[in-house]
Amino acid sequence: MRDISRDLLRSNKKSIRVNYISNNEKKQSNLLLYKESDLNIRWYKWTGEKSYKFLEDSIGYINLEFIKKEDIPYIKKIFKDTKGIIIDIRNYPSSFVPFTLGSYFVSSPTPFVKFTNFNINNPGEFVFKKEALIPKPTETYKGKLIVLVNEFTQSQAEYTAMAFRAGNKTKIIGSTTAGTDGSVSSLYLPGGLLTAISGVGIYYPDGTETQRIGIVPDIEIKPTVEGIKNGRDELLEKAIEIIKEM
Repeated sequence: MRDISRDLLRSNKKSIRVNYISNNEKKQSNLLLYKESDLNIRWYKWTGEKSYKFLEDSIGYINLEFIKKEDIPYIKKIFKDTKGIIIDIRNYPSSFVPFTLGSYFVSSPTPFVKFTNFNINNPGEFVFKKEALIPKPTETYKGKLIVLVNEFTQSQAEYTAMAFRAGNKTKIIGSTTAGTDGSVSSLYLPGGLLTAISGVGIYYPDGTETQRIGIVPDIEIKPTVEGIKNGRDELLEKAIEIIKEM
């Protein structure tokens, strides 16, 4: 659904006429079309932008799209006494943080994921491996953690969301993620076509599957047409509301 919406207006023509309805009025527009190679379209946007800020005196915000490993000690220091932290994973993280940042939200070594691997000697057989643990923390955050996810939360981002879900006071809000966690295994099909599948199975510690299902939020919140028109971030608004209710 996510990718189809992006590709709906593809065409071999140089322009396309689109009929649409806005505010209950029928409208029409001619759109110029471009080759994908002519556009700067990336599925990640890693830049030098700061990854953390205060939304209010008692609420910290972290955007994993821009996070660096060296940010983490400082984040723990400045957000230590906040009422809540909001971590935004509606993106692809620029650094791998499930253990380094995830340990801030647990009080003891905590399992958050387990894997299945194939048995090369018996094709078709998959075997569960030992659970992965978030390590024992040097300090534990005492406030609330709210994690924002949506359909753009994919692969490493989903794995990271699972790590945060293991926290003591975590709520995941937004919409169900892409459901494509796990390493990428490429293979060629007849005719030279290249495709890829997830190379390992990804499960919660209790055996609940995540692939093809995604990370299902604790509270489902989706943007509304009115919210988009008014430039509102309704997921972020809900996260702030939850923290203030504590």
